Amino acid sequence: MAVLKFSLFVVFLLSLTAVASDGAVDINNQLSQCSEIKGPKLMLKGSVPVMSFNLVLKDTIADCGCKSALGAFSVYAQRDSYKSFLIGGKIALEKDGKKIIPVAADKNLLKSARLSVSFSCAKPD
Repeated sequence: MAVLKFSLFVVFLLSLTAVASDGAVDINNQLSQCSEIKGPKLMLKGSVPVMSFNLVLKDTIADCGCKSALGAFSVYAQRDSYKSFLIGGKIALEKDGKKIIPVAADKNLLKSARLSVSFSCAKPD
């Protein structure tokens, strides 16, 4: 039983390493006058690949032209000359602190890809 638990733990650690080493992350922060994205790190949360980072606000997001405290993120995978949209959504940007966003619905979408994550103002609903 202990061997099985250890084996499962090793498989889990290898899967985390696979997500983190498959590609680099480029950050395109269109809100850089008002916010800074520090320490982006890829990891698995359950079976979903996510990126954690620290958000540092310089000014309110409204000072960057946003209509609310909501930002938008878009994630793309770059392979050779092909750029593929993976996932996007909204994120609250009213406070400094640790944030986590999904970067794909499946970790296999990240294999051999360089990730590009863009942050911008969220469009009104």
